[in-house]
Amino acid sequence: MQQSPPDSLVVVINSLWKLGPKQYDTVILDECGLLRRHCSSSTCQHRILMIMRRFEDLLTDAENVILLQDKVSLEDVQFFTEMCGVNAEDREQVKCFCFLKPTLIHPIKFTKNFLQALHHLLQRFRKSIKTIDGRAQCTEPFMVFCSSRVIAEVLVCFLKEVGKSFGTYDSERVRGIWSSVKQSDDFCVRFSNNPNEVVSDADVLVCTSVIGAGVSITHHFASFHALLFCNILTHDEERQFIRRLRYVMEEDFDDERRQSFIFVGKGFGYEYELNEMRKFHASAREIVKERGMRDINISEKDYAMIEKLSNTSTQLAMERSYTNANHSLLWKDYGE
Repeated sequence: MQQSPPDSLVVVINSLWKLGPKQYDTVILDECGLLRRHCSSSTCQHRILMIMRRFEDLLTDAENVILLQDKVSLEDVQFFTEMCGVNAEDREQVKCFCFLKPTLIHPIKFTKNFLQALHHLLQRFRKSIKTIDGRAQCTEPFMVFCSSRVIAEVLVCFLKEVGKSFGTYDSERVRGIWSSVKQSDDFCVRFSNNPNEVVSDADVLVCTSVIGAGVSITHHFASFHALLFCNILTHDEERQFIRRLRYVMEEDFDDERRQSFIFVGKGFGYEYELNEMRKFHASAREIVKERGMRDINISEKDYAMIEKLSNTSTQLAMERSYTNANHSLLWKDYGE
């Protein structure tokens, strides 16, 4: 027996095609910029037209569509308003609200020297382990945000070896979350369901961006180390990534324990010329249109959606090239 859709729900965009035809009065798009980028990612490609058709219907039928994110861009707004046939500049239908953050970012120091960053991270963990009631325990738990899955796995191994050197330390309190273990490891599954109830089971949590933009850690961890490599995330995605550890802390830590550290990979490469990128993608779209309409009967409406996603891919390629070419410069104002 098929169940009717609930009156309210939370759904990831990959599963939108499963959602029935029910209309919803209010649709909230949390982290709307990352959501726009995700529409053109490989995880959506095999059902992209089904997903986007349902997405468009969902937004068009809604009375209110709310976009949430730190620094919503005009491109983000246009992507969603165009689905509804609304001009993003129409202030009768599109209204802007700004909410100031109540606290400042963590105190941050950063370096462009990876070996120095790695040495400092391991030394900090070593110094945080004290013998209490006959057992070695970590007294200053922290998170590690690593944009590279391979490096994240290596870090967990290194940190566990440091813990084992103390004899009585439980090295299973060093945890890692990345794509290949997110759905299989017990800790990772429990973290996905309710992160703030689970974090106290870890002294160090090493995670990649797979933890998702909606995760907010509000206690237990006082600070973080971040290892941000080039050619993986854009600068905006990196900023969202490290903000999974929220700055409104429920516990009052001194400044030294609140101190966080970032390794920023040195920028390389060149910024792509926007016009050249647009020409390349325009020619590619024409090939898709010609072959698609001839071989698999893509409609004009579906092609318009493909073109929108292609434009998003072009913009994302531009952002990545800009981040790669100027990586360390983009972070210079965040640390000492």
